[in-house]
Amino acid sequence: MCEGGELLNRILSSYRGGRYAEENAKLIIVQILSVVAFFHLQGVVHRDLKPEIINFLFSSRNEYANMKLIDFDLSDFIRPDERLNDIVGNAYYVAPEVLHRSYSLRSIL
Repeated sequence: MCEGGELLNRILSSYRGGRYAEENAKLIIVQILSVVAFFHLQGVVHRDLKPEIINFLFSSRNEYANMKLIDFDLSDFIRPDERLNDIVGNAYYVAPEVLHRSYSLRSIL
């Protein structure tokens, strides 16, 4: 249903020369931070955000298409004052606090 493909593929696509214009990058970062903030307000942490392996998909092939966050298999509910201790996520993107088995909303997306 998301015909636009993965975020990483779009970043690396040849028609952009492998680079995003600053304005396009800003639109993507705003979408990512907005969805993360929304879920954190609901007490949900994704714990496995990354640009590839199907976490962010574009709804269409349009250059300004909205992104959709998917793949919540490692997500969890957390209270603002709670600390988690599970080591989860992708080794290339995991926060050091996760590896130390003591992290909160501030350490993870």
